[in-house]
Amino acid sequence: MIRRRKLIRAVVAVLAVLAVLVTAGCVSIPTSGKVEQVEQVRGLPDNRSEIVPKPPVQDAPPRLIVEGFLLAMTRYEPNYDVARQFLTSASRQSWRPGDKVTIFDDRQLATTDDSAVLSATRTGVLGADGAYQPSSGELVQNFGMVKENGQWRIGNPPDGLLISQTSFASAFTPFDLYFYDPSFTALVPDPIYLPSEGRIEASLIQALLNGPSAWLSPAVTTAFPAKTTLNTNSVPVVDGLAQVSLSGQVAGLTDDQRSNLVAQITWTLRQQTGIRGVQLTVNNEPLTVRDQVTQGNETFIPIDAGAQKGPISPQASTTLVGASGSNGNTVVTVDETGESPVLRPVPGPFGKAAYAIDSLAASTSGSTLAAVTDGRTTLRRGAVAAVDPVVVLDKARALLRPQFTRYDELWTIGQDATGTPTIWVARGSSTVEVRPDWLGDLDVTAFRISPDGSRLAVVGEQNGSDVLALATIVRGDHLTIGPLREIQVAPSGSALRRLDDVGWITPTELIVLGSPGPSASVEPYGVEQDGSKTERLGSSDDWRATSIATAIDPSSLFRAVIAGQGDETWVYRSSDYWPPFSSKLRVPAYPG
Repeated sequence: MIRRRKLIRAVVAVLAVLAVLVTAGCVSIPTSGKVEQVEQVRGLPDNRSEIVPKPPVQDAPPRLIVEGFLLAMTRYEPNYDVARQFLTSASRQSWRPGDKVTIFDDRQLATTDDSAVLSATRTGVLGADGAYQPSSGELVQNFGMVKENGQWRIGNPPDGLLISQTSFASAFTPFDLYFYDPSFTALVPDPIYLPSEGRIEASLIQALLNGPSAWLSPAVTTAFPAKTTLNTNSVPVVDGLAQVSLSGQVAGLTDDQRSNLVAQITWTLRQQTGIRGVQLTVNNEPLTVRDQVTQGNETFIPIDAGAQKGPISPQASTTLVGASGSNGNTVVTVDETGESPVLRPVPGPFGKAAYAIDSLAASTSGSTLAAVTDGRTTLRRGAVAAVDPVVVLDKARALLRPQFTRYDELWTIGQDATGTPTIWVARGSSTVEVRPDWLGDLDVTAFRISPDGSRLAVVGEQNGSDVLALATIVRGDHLTIGPLREIQVAPSGSALRRLDDVGWITPTELIVLGSPGPSASVEPYGVEQDGSKTERLGSSDDWRATSIATAIDPSSLFRAVIAGQGDETWVYRSSDYWPPFSSKLRVPAYPG
């Protein structure tokens, strides 16, 4: 089943007491300690802090001024008025808390009678667009203490906000914004974080209007016309209906364009609980859209409108395929409905052990198969019952497991006949070669494309180290692949040194097979695409794992099968349980 991000929150009662003590001038705040992990559904408000920061007390020393300032930054305010009271009059005017959020851990605050310097380990940065980026290195912040009117104040505030890792997890909530691929076929999620105590609905719509994050922007577009704004600074929810009032640019859209816009709104707002629909107005007049319904006296757009535009194809099949038989080259489908899997050969040459199969792929609908064969030199494609599959590539080298996208493309990565690293993308009778700049520097060992087809996840070796990274897929007149964005894979602070395979288990979450060292067991880990979280998804029972196959169905449930040596496989069940699956299945692959 789908895994939701676990947000770590501190024990609120303890922090509330500490807040009172600080404002009374009695104690400083620890930013480490025991925390509680809870399953958190996106958009629920129950991770909100009960801490109420107070202004500085009279005659407080530098330490308590800085402690109070750090505490005040953890509680969202539109202008952070309480936090500004800890600053000098000049700094109050120049400080811009909305520019970014720097997240830190392992802090130490060194103070004297007239100075305060924070030393910590930087763990991440949240940009003004709300996008999270992992960051590392030492953070040193000299607060430049100044006496103003006889009271200590901060003369050198940080750029943006400074928040500890624990406070960030309780003060900010993850959401996805939704934008389109250039053909308006599929919505592509763009993860952001918003203050948990802000006006979430309005913030989400405003973020949609602001556009995608800088990293994703080249690969996506939006249905909102340029310069569209909210007519009000709020999106009230009345009896479960979100009231979205937009400016006049929207009025000129066609029916199709309005439906595309509606899908962006509903997919983005449905992350908030309690919203059953949207009432859309333009300059305070109802906007007619074909997605709207009338129930009694209410006309509204159901919150599930635009379901067919989601990141996961409505036609997505989850029928597992693999290779089996006496020589291990018979392509089979796997029936998972019973207590034990049932393997059935497919019709045609693929099911008659006609090829020496190295790896497999199935199209999104499951109707077409592809196989890398003949010692990873040849790529063949054909309908499941094809009499004679087509040779897409031959005389190549070290071809990786192929993959179909929802756009009927067939991808693989390897080397051409001269040994040049190449990405091949085949569609119909045409095959193009794509060579992004990074391909020569990274020895790619596995790849997977996101369900929406706009992001490429790769595992490979670079400068002697294993790397997990993402790149955007930009579809225009010519398909191009953007620069790599490396994802730090560090569960509980211990980096994974070995990475063997990768797959997608939600539209924004990856699963990798990895281990902290060459001799340690390879195990599955869930990794948020922005690197904000890594967690182990079960433990190995001497799997000797070689690959993982994953699928996400239209209801957002994921499936996964791990392949080990000797045709052994294990299947994912709930609660991180991986029981044995089949001992006669090789190179398993889910569609897409």
